[in-house]
Amino acid sequence: MADDPSTRPQAVIHGSRKHVVGDGEAAAGAQRSLGPRTYGDGLPGATIMLRGACELRGEAGVRLLGMLPPLAVVPAGPRTQAALDLLAAEVARDEPGQDAVLHRLLDLVLVLASRAWRRRTR
Repeated sequence: MADDPSTRPQAVIHGSRKHVVGDGEAAAGAQRSLGPRTYGDGLPGATIMLRGACELRGEAGVRLLGMLPPLAVVPAGPRTQAALDLLAAEVARDEPGQDAVLHRLLDLVLVLASRAWRRRTR
């Protein structure tokens, strides 16, 4: 994913490891300033893309998937913005319990996005 085909890569993913593109100390400093699950430069005004995956099991998961379209675009709004801000902040951290917090926040964002999508399709 890129903002323009002429933009030089800032990070390259090899396997599950992130490598900052650049030379010497500048690249090492950039690596330290980014969270373990983040990519890009994190400068003010930068575009932030959050993605998550949910494993739905059981009958409730089957019913939920049956209600959703293959693709649903739900813009951030007053009801989702606070949860998205929390998710963006948490994903940039490297602290104990991060996985547990991220899983709960993704659950919350899924519910809020599902509600927003349903309101828009009524």
